[in-house]
Amino acid sequence: PLEEEPQGDLISEVLEKLKDYRFVDDSKLAESLSHTRGVGGYRIKAKMFERGIDEETGAAALKNVDPELEQSELERLVERNWERWKAAGSKGHARAYGFLARRGFSSREILKALAPLQNRDSRFRGNLDSEGQDE
Repeated sequence: PLEEEPQGDLISEVLEKLKDYRFVDDSKLAESLSHTRGVGGYRIKAKMFERGIDEETGAAALKNVDPELEQSELERLVERNWERWKAAGSKGHARAYGFLARRGFSSREILKALAPLQNRDSRFRGNLDSEGQDE
């Protein structure tokens, strides 16, 4: 007769085997998530947390993220959505800020990217400097 193992031990054993065979690799997953396009560092950190990646592994992967690439992604999102935000008139800056914040970009990055939009169109107004600061 087969002896029954406690289920927790069996699960741990299977996970260890999967790690040994490199089918489960948190560092590779963290590295992959760190290169997600169109999102900022805060969103990437949240995804890593959701996937159960420990803080140290996540931080190591985020060190490899090129800040210039993240900035260019932010600028790409601003350019792609500019017309829609402009059409919203004075509410456009709030919509833009909210959209980019939900994508995980910091207040500093968002404000830097949106500042030139105030100069492009007089309707795209609002005190962007009064938006929440997270840094």
